[in-house]
Amino acid sequence: MLKKLITKMLKSSAILVVLLLWATLGLLLAQDKLSQGIEAYKAGKYDQAIQLLSEFISSNPNEPDAYFHLGNAHFQKGDFKQAISSYLKALEKNSKDPELLFQLGMAYYNNKEYQPALEIFERGLKLKKQPARFRYGLALVKLAQKDYSGADLDLREALLLEPNKAEYHKALGDVNMARQVPGIAIAAYKKALELDPNLYETHFSLAHAYLMERNYNGAINSYKEVIKLKPDYAQAYLELGNIYFLANKSSEARWAYEEYLKFDSKNSTVFLNLGKIYYTARQFDKALENLNQCLKLNPQTSEAFLYLGQTYYENRDYPAAQKVFADYLRVLNKTKSDYQWTQKDAEFWFKNGIVNYTVGDSTSLAEAEKSLLKALELDPQQSESYSYLGLIYYKQKQYEQALLWFNKKVEKDPNNYNVYLNMAYCYMGLNQQDKALESFKKSLELKPDNKDVRHRLAYIYIDQLKDFASAREQYEQILKLDSADCDAKGFLGFSLLMLKKSADAVPHLSSAVVCAPKNVQFHLWLAQAYALSGQKSKAKQWYNKVLLLDPRNADAKKGLELLEL
Repeated sequence: MLKKLITKMLKSSAILVVLLLWATLGLLLAQDKLSQGIEAYKAGKYDQAIQLLSEFISSNPNEPDAYFHLGNAHFQKGDFKQAISSYLKALEKNSKDPELLFQLGMAYYNNKEYQPALEIFERGLKLKKQPARFRYGLALVKLAQKDYSGADLDLREALLLEPNKAEYHKALGDVNMARQVPGIAIAAYKKALELDPNLYETHFSLAHAYLMERNYNGAINSYKEVIKLKPDYAQAYLELGNIYFLANKSSEARWAYEEYLKFDSKNSTVFLNLGKIYYTARQFDKALENLNQCLKLNPQTSEAFLYLGQTYYENRDYPAAQKVFADYLRVLNKTKSDYQWTQKDAEFWFKNGIVNYTVGDSTSLAEAEKSLLKALELDPQQSESYSYLGLIYYKQKQYEQALLWFNKKVEKDPNNYNVYLNMAYCYMGLNQQDKALESFKKSLELKPDNKDVRHRLAYIYIDQLKDFASAREQYEQILKLDSADCDAKGFLGFSLLMLKKSADAVPHLSSAVVCAPKNVQFHLWLAQAYALSGQKSKAKQWYNKVLLLDPRNADAKKGLELLEL
């Protein structure tokens, strides 16, 4: 009997030992998950930490440390609502832990639940442990609530207790920026950076403070420090680019904007500014690329249409410019229906006028006239508009109306040689040769090196007035300007021929047939010059060359016949 009892007791003890061993093993495994979760959190592996800590809590729901670290992991992921939930559960088990209270207050603050955040920070302050930290928390909440005086007071209290906390000085700078006192903010930010020069966000805030004081060099240097510490901080490149852009430092702005676009390629304003930079630098292909990208992102950007049209204008792609300028007016009317045109807009209307004039159909000419009149309304000194208004009517052969506008151009700009040239063409259209001649001479007086005008003037002397001496003078002047002008050589020879100076004509005509070997008329005049100067064999030679070029040339045949008499 005793033996059976002992055996039964031994069996019960063995079972108890096994159960105790299993319980101990389970506890060890659970503790392992807790330590692994904490290590994962410290390593920045927040998802892994959340999984491990949640598994630990499922079997150990009363462990405050697990909830605290779980809350921290959620906090680091920006899930402040879950962080608050975990911190509150930890607080049920450990209501006087200052670290826990501070983190809970910060979670409420970041979740924009300012009233409970205030209450938690006040509760922490009453513990009289880490009071500076809770003052700092209170200041952050009050700053968010725009209680700047209260925030300032709390931060100064915190700094009395812990003067070497960089984040307190940074927050004091933020308060004074909010109060628009950049001088004090700058001092606070600088102190923070003395304590910790690696705070890139403080450098960024310091740049803003410098901007508020219009200390652009200080802002530029601070943005550069941000980029040095955090090369992927896109906003620093953007704001640095904006400063350079406004300062007309095009190459620096281009660099900053293009770096920014590596991180954010959806900012239409950056593409607009790059388009302007490339347009100003006359890199029109790049300007077109960036302006079109701006419009792809935001088709209602009227300024992009304006610069795009101007780029096509500079590229002399007038049909494209005409279309884009029309789009500019359409979008501007849609987005800024109350837009008031001012003098600075006169250039647009002037260019729109030129574009439509150049396209040249009747509808475009009507649009050109309207645009140029608008340019003059906005800027009466935009005298070139008068010239184009004259050209519109000249193109339509309304010469008298064209002359009215050209005369207005002369009133504004009496030393413009082109307007006199245009007037001369109008007078030729009206068959008023004397006035045409007078206008050509006036144009030459203003620009004596204009050989095209001299050609035109010489032609009138030859064709209309038969004044070969004056024609000779013009061709001689042309050859002084351009000794290789082949037409001038040939027609100078012809003028001398008509002045009965055939021997003098020969050298000029000889030179003309070299530079224009297929010009029948020059060959004929040379033959005639030789004939008239008594050089019959050479005359015969050149008449035959004329016939090689033009076998049916009657003048050459007649010349040969006369030589045989």
